[in-house]
Amino acid sequence: TLGPMKADSGCFNGVLVIATASEGGEGGEVTPPAGGEEGGEVTPPEGGEGEDPVTPPASGAITNIADALTAASGAAVELTGTVSGFYETWSSYGNCSPYITDGNGNTILVFRTTTQVTIGDVISVVGTITVYSNTNQVAQGSTVTITTAHVCAEWDEATCKAPKTCKVCGATEGDVAAHNYEDGVCTVCGSAEGVELLKATMAYKGTTTGNMTGDNEAATLGLDATVFSVVGEKGSKNIFPGLNKSGQIRLYGEGGDGNSLKVTVAEGYTINSIKITFGASNKANCQISAGDTVLTTTTASSETVLALDINSDSFTLKNIVAGTTQIYVINIEITYAAN
Repeated sequence: TLGPMKADSGCFNGVLVIATASEGGEGGEVTPPAGGEEGGEVTPPEGGEGEDPVTPPASGAITNIADALTAASGAAVELTGTVSGFYETWSSYGNCSPYITDGNGNTILVFRTTTQVTIGDVISVVGTITVYSNTNQVAQGSTVTITTAHVCAEWDEATCKAPKTCKVCGATEGDVAAHNYEDGVCTVCGSAEGVELLKATMAYKGTTTGNMTGDNEAATLGLDATVFSVVGEKGSKNIFPGLNKSGQIRLYGEGGDGNSLKVTVAEGYTINSIKITFGASNKANCQISAGDTVLTTTTASSETVLALDINSDSFTLKNIVAGTTQIYVINIEITYAAN
């Protein structure tokens, strides 16, 4: 079932890119990729790439999202809403699939429009309703017009962990701020005054597709294996996490006890914080722990970016979705320091 999601990303003229490839031999269940990636052209839920544009509906079309969500397939709509996220971001095929909301909790998907939009844009949509997976959406080929382009106006001020950030679209401006030390400890990130913070980025850059082995894969994922240990676990799944040549670490779901990925730093170091960038998957639940303490459970999909304080020697990501949906991890930025 498709639903609204928030994509934290910059508004670089509306260009938001997700790389999602087909399974390519990992042995797990395939999540169909967004249009325009390495896995090849995707068959859309209804119609196909290049279908004729929808003829603008006559007077009497549905004009509010709440009614559109319960309308019959084929019903004409003329909707106005604010882009709140994406099922598929802008692709090399020249389309994207944004969610629009009316601000009253009603959100609908506009499937594969050829108008490039960004989060925060107010758009008008002329098209028809189609039903996919028991959920109403606006059919491919709708006419989309940007009526009010998003302008970054509400900002979260810069901290030592992140630059100035737009509260609506996630665009950043400038650099990170200096630490705010009180009694020798930063009130934002918890680092001790005078202690050098180190940074490392974990990502899969391999040219082949395969699976983790249960051993330390730190070097494979771009980390110093003398400082970090990265171990994938099966859980109740019959295979280890996948390493896909499209640049994804894939955690497979299996009835609430899917794959996990544990990162541990060597003795004498502490992991202060992490920032995780997720790829496009179908809204899987990712549980994140620091040591043995569960910090949060997030819906991992469509370029979700999540920053967390860790302050431990390890952290773990685990797929706890009830079904078999996969979690795609694009990269994890790790901030750590010597004790």
